[in-house]
Amino acid sequence: MVASKGEQASVGWLQAPSNPRDLSAWKYHRLYDAGWVMSLIATDVNHDGKDDVLVSDRKGPNRGVLWLEHPGRKIRSAPNVWREHRIGGNSHEVMFIDVADVNGDDREDIVVATHQAEILLFMREENSQQPIWKRDVVPAPYGLMKGKSVAVGDLDLDGLLDIVHSTEPNSGPRRPGVTWLKNLINDGAQKGLEFDVRQMSSLAGQKFDLLQLMDVDHDGDLDVITCEERDNLGLFWYENPHR
Repeated sequence: MVASKGEQASVGWLQAPSNPRDLSAWKYHRLYDAGWVMSLIATDVNHDGKDDVLVSDRKGPNRGVLWLEHPGRKIRSAPNVWREHRIGGNSHEVMFIDVADVNGDDREDIVVATHQAEILLFMREENSQQPIWKRDVVPAPYGLMKGKSVAVGDLDLDGLLDIVHSTEPNSGPRRPGVTWLKNLINDGAQKGLEFDVRQMSSLAGQKFDLLQLMDVDHDGDLDVITCEERDNLGLFWYENPHR
C-alpha cells in the first residue's frame, strides 16, 4: 500500500507479479484521490479478518481521517474498489495519527495531531462491522498550532495510555517541541479523559516530525524516537527515566 501528495496524489496498492524481481511487471491499483497523505495504517477496522487501510489526508477537498474497506474475495475481480468510510477531521488540517485503546474500553480509538492547536480523539463506540466514532478534543500542549505527530503508549508504567505530541515551528516565544500528555483518568466512557502536559524536549529544535515509541535501551519502558530538521538535530531519541 502506498500514498502520495500533490497533483494527482492517491492511495493505492502495488500488486506483486509472479516474479517480484521484475519491477516493470508490478501493477498499481488506484483506490482514493488524495491531497497530501500523512498516515497510512493497515488495521482490521471492521473486524472481518482482513486488513483495511486507515488514512489521514491533510489537504484538498477530501481532507480528513477515513478508512478504506478491504473488499475481501472481490479484490480479484475488482482490485481497485475499496469502499471509502469517512471518520472526521475535515475541518482541520490533520497530520500523523495513531491507533490505540486510549480510554480502556477494549475498543481501538484514533488520535490525530492537527495544525489547529487541537488533538482530535475519535473514540470508537462499538465493535460492529460498521463502527461509529465519537469526536473528542484535547487542547494542544501550550496552545501551540501546527501539531505534527502523536504516539500513544504507557510511558510511566501506570497502566494508562499516554500521548506524546510533536509540533512544527510556531510564532512567538519558543516552547518545547515534544511533550507528553499524562493520562490521569481512564475508566472507559464513565468520566472521559483528563491529561496533564509534561515537558519532554528542551527548547532546542523547531520542526519535529514523526514520533515512534520503542524500548530503545531494553530497560522495560518506552522511549521516544523522532527527528528535527530546522536546527539540524537529526534523528534522535529521548530516554524514558522511569526505569
